[in-house]
Amino acid sequence: MIHQFPAMDRRLMEAVVKGEVLGLRSLREEDENIIKQTVPGSINTVLHLAARFGHEELASEIIKWCPEMVSFENGELETPLHEACREGHLGIIKLLLESDNSIVYKLNSREQSPFFAACERGKINAVKHLMNFPLLVLLEVDMFTSSIHAAASSGHTEIVKEILRARPDFALKKDLHGCTPLHVACSKGHLDITREILELDSDLSSVQDSEGKTPLHYAAIKGRINIIDEILSKNIGSAEMITFKEETILHLAVKNNHFEVVKYLLENFNISKLLNLHDSDGNTVLHLATAGKLTGMVIFLLKFGMEVNSLNRKGYTALDVVETDASNSGALAIVPALQAAGAKRCDELSDRLQDVRQIAKSTSKRSSEIVARMNSWPNKNLEASHSSLRHRHHKQNRQRRKQLDLHIESLRNARNTITIVAVLIATVTFAAGINPPGGFNQETGNASLGKQTSFKVFLPFGL
Repeated sequence: MIHQFPAMDRRLMEAVVKGEVLGLRSLREEDENIIKQTVPGSINTVLHLAARFGHEELASEIIKWCPEMVSFENGELETPLHEACREGHLGIIKLLLESDNSIVYKLNSREQSPFFAACERGKINAVKHLMNFPLLVLLEVDMFTSSIHAAASSGHTEIVKEILRARPDFALKKDLHGCTPLHVACSKGHLDITREILELDSDLSSVQDSEGKTPLHYAAIKGRINIIDEILSKNIGSAEMITFKEETILHLAVKNNHFEVVKYLLENFNISKLLNLHDSDGNTVLHLATAGKLTGMVIFLLKFGMEVNSLNRKGYTALDVVETDASNSGALAIVPALQAAGAKRCDELSDRLQDVRQIAKSTSKRSSEIVARMNSWPNKNLEASHSSLRHRHHKQNRQRRKQLDLHIESLRNARNTITIVAVLIATVTFAAGINPPGGFNQETGNASLGKQTSFKVFLPFGL
């Protein structure tokens, strides 16, 4: 319960912040209700402040005078115990809980317990003491706001170990975005926590979030080579998993311009078969690299014998993609490199149908592999995902061929139209140049209206 009291006197504030017990006693002798004043805005009581700054003797004195203040909440619905846990003041934590141990289960406005506050800040002694309240951890079973995620995000390895020792099942706990603690640790680059969780169960590296991303995908997105190495040393099969947008680990590394990750993966692991796979937009990693004008990435990828004339869902080859913005300086080196590898534009391909069939075949094969892998997982809740994936891939296979042909035909028509318009513009401009308004002076050969203002305006705009 939030208690509204008068604004805190400046002298009272100074005494509490400095931990002056004698000063607080003196002020209370003047007005015994003065200790119930609160800080404007935050509504923190004197006990909140004493807990934050670690003034144990002062906190003890306040509790003697006003024991109910232990459960008072500030504007964030936090009790003094939240403050003590956040700062790791173990003595004050024990003092508060001895007075009223029910406050250990109180949540703030963000649904965070005092235990969460200690985990987030890495206060291991506070965490170990609070673990004596088993129901405290159970409080988070059905909550998205999880202490183990907070500890994993901040890199507090010992706290993660402490929680997993009590509740190993929390390694599978997901947050609002479907991320497990391993997703979070991999994204943040916390190697020790990654190792700790993988030691518990290496298959956790294959768990997908709400977008189908695995912890390995997060490491690729962030460019964490050490994390990638750790995961693949425990579970090489996770390298072949794709997101719900059909992105491979290579797609994600290229999209985020992590050349070192791509280089490390292709030079150290046998994953070259991922190179020619298409994402949900039909793009291979080569399409993505050329779209991003990543010259070094393109040249490196071409060394692995990629299919340079693969079409995406728009009907573009990698050469088409880079030439859509040929003015970019990055295209100057990419175009000749692609052409040297045999790259062509989509309208130069002699057998588009074969490319379309290849995309459909590749997509169908990936779909079967995904379903097979997912069927091997112990999680029974994935049945709905199986059905959705099969339906989506089959529908894409039926539509992709028709979409590609229609799009390529529209490209050809657009090019023809642009050519006709360009010829018409050139013709009109030429006619205006040889036959200006007013004609020519037969003696001098100059335009008859050349000195008039209207002609001077016509000259730059008419030509």
